[in-house]
Amino acid sequence: MAGAFGADDFLTDFGIERRYNLEELDFYRKHFALHCAAHNVVSIDTPYVHFKDPEGLKEELEYLKGIGMKAKFAIHPLQIDIINETFRPSAEEIKYASGLVQAFEKAMEEGKAAIDYENKMCDVPVYKRMVNLLKRAGLR
Repeated sequence: MAGAFGADDFLTDFGIERRYNLEELDFYRKHFALHCAAHNVVSIDTPYVHFKDPEGLKEELEYLKGIGMKAKFAIHPLQIDIINETFRPSAEEIKYASGLVQAFEKAMEEGKAAIDYENKMCDVPVYKRMVNLLKRAGLR
């Protein structure tokens, strides 16, 4: 199941002026992403209307990943690869997650609930996050 955040509809309903920056939508996007996550719903963000500005799109996508959004609508074919590349786990992320999951599963067999992996403390929530990353990459 997925939910879509329609910024222009939302702003119109609330009588808020659209300034095409992150400020006027920040609180509402965060709330939307939080509620979607709480209900196991994939959060999809509103389209980036400046379709000839790939750098602006990349900046917005990094912000969206940081607040927990899981996808974004595209309104132009040039946006599709940028959006997919941003939300798809990178080779570096996959390598890290694979190593951590393997090390953590071995530690769990030994009765441990936390490990030191690459000088970072990793416990069950970190392990689960890495398993989910591998699932998104189609590796689990």
